[in-house]
Amino acid sequence: MVKVAAFPFKKEVKYFYFSVQPNINQHQIIGFASLKFIETKGKRLILYISI
Repeated sequence: MVKVAAFPFKKEVKYFYFSVQPNINQHQIIGFASLKFIETKGKRLILYISI
């Protein structure tokens, strides 16, 4: 999908600087990235705001 979307480079959660945004819950974001909420059939709304 990255190639189809023609993004300039691949971004991963492991490279996100949580220290820049201390109000973001790192454990919660990593949990979302693991997609475990799909296995447990949980509902999530994920918003992405580009800076």
